[in-house]
Amino acid sequence: MVGTMEPALDVLESEGLVTRKGDRIILSDLSRVMAEHFIGVERLNEILRLMETTADPVEIVAELECAVEGERGKEPEKEQEKGKKGKR
Repeated sequence: MVGTMEPALDVLESEGLVTRKGDRIILSDLSRVMAEHFIGVERLNEILRLMETTADPVEIVAELECAVEGERGKEPEKEQEKGKKGKR
């Protein structure tokens, strides 16, 4: 929903990406990478899954890139369909 936030800290803590020590929050190495590269938890889980099942880093990158292109490919098709209807 627009304008709402997920409880990110709770999610990160449940995934083992951060830990609380008193009033401090300690980041894991993976959570630092996530923050530096704006990677979400779902995307990180996908990367970790691919790392377990795929030995070749190039295949991992290709798989991730294809997934992104598939998501992006859906939106332009809708726009193209609208454009075709408008030209008739």
